[in-house]
Amino acid sequence: MKPSSLERYRQTLEQQVLPCWQNVSVAKGTAPALQAWINELSRDRAPSTVKKAHHAMSMILDFALRDRRIAANPASGINLPRARHDEPTFLTREQLFTLAEKAGPGKLVVLTLGFTGLRWGEMAALKVQRWDGGRRRLTVAESVTEINGLLNWGTPKTHATRTVPVPTWLAERITESTAGKGPDDLLSSTPAGGVLQNKNARRDWFD
Repeated sequence: MKPSSLERYRQTLEQQVLPCWQNVSVAKGTAPALQAWINELSRDRAPSTVKKAHHAMSMILDFALRDRRIAANPASGINLPRARHDEPTFLTREQLFTLAEKAGPGKLVVLTLGFTGLRWGEMAALKVQRWDGGRRRLTVAESVTEINGLLNWGTPKTHATRTVPVPTWLAERITESTAGKGPDDLLSSTPAGGVLQNKNARRDWFD
């Protein structure tokens, strides 16, 4: 499991599960009690958040079941809130260019994200050697995320290396940005050459 996934589980436990259940024995985690907890969470939390909390609790109860502390997992029959299936919203080409202009020094990063579909961590991990200007291809083989102030390097979300085509006009800008950089330098970085972190970039470019 990726460190980022472990961190999300930790946050779910601390924010949704433990406040209600940390001092309750698993034997008292009955189906009615669990349903009441889920109903309470659903009052002010998104369905996806509630489902993550239920999943975390269910895994705890599965462990108790394997350890023969309970006879069955009472979380298996709980009614969960329905997920909202809102229509996805996409920026138009003009909106993307407007956003990129507002990003100032982050213009090329915004354009790269918008026209390639890369995730932030994939973009931030790209090194110059992953750029093939002749074929106009980016090779996505790593990803980097920040967890509790520390950078964690790993594989992309799908664990698979892939190549991503880049429009000609954008490829020219990317090639220009590599001038003076070595193959192991980051393709996009902070002024000091460090890893671009999402929250810092948003603050520096848009706030």
